[in-house]
Amino acid sequence: MAARRKNSFVLNMGVFATVLALIFMLSGCMKLADQHVNTELFDSKQDMQTRVGELKAGMKKKDVFTALNIPEEKFNRLSLQDIQTALYGNSQMQGTPEQLEKFRRQLLRYDGYSLPYRFIESEGSLGFAKVKIHKKGHDLILILIFHDNKLTQATIQGKQEVDEMEDQYLWNTILRTGVNAAM
Repeated sequence: MAARRKNSFVLNMGVFATVLALIFMLSGCMKLADQHVNTELFDSKQDMQTRVGELKAGMKKKDVFTALNIPEEKFNRLSLQDIQTALYGNSQMQGTPEQLEKFRRQLLRYDGYSLPYRFIESEGSLGFAKVKIHKKGHDLILILIFHDNKLTQATIQGKQEVDEMEDQYLWNTILRTGVNAAM
């Protein structure tokens, strides 16, 4: 009986030591799932800004995509509502039914594209049952608006600098990191 208790104690101490070692290993900074969207299209945020800065109002659509050195297929088409928002903000158009129909027909002559560009790196450090996550990078969207196939607007929107701290429960972070690694 005493031998059995001693073996059980040794086994429990081994499990305790393993868990303790695991906690010490995880208590430092750990790399978490980074977010890289279309990072192969630009060398950096500055490269994106430089290329967009070279675009001129009135350029033909094919010349714009050539100047950016990005195929049109990489871009997402904007809905009519998104084009209206890009041009006029979140304002509501008011008028007679005829005026609204004329405005809608005018909007139909516009064409819009968006391209997300995200580079966010995440690191985490372990606290008690939580992980403190530090996200750093940028989260941008290039918006191109054309009227009758000529560029009228090229803007970069979004967060120029992402530098955020967030607390997450350890279990959720482990699950998400494991799922991201499996994909």
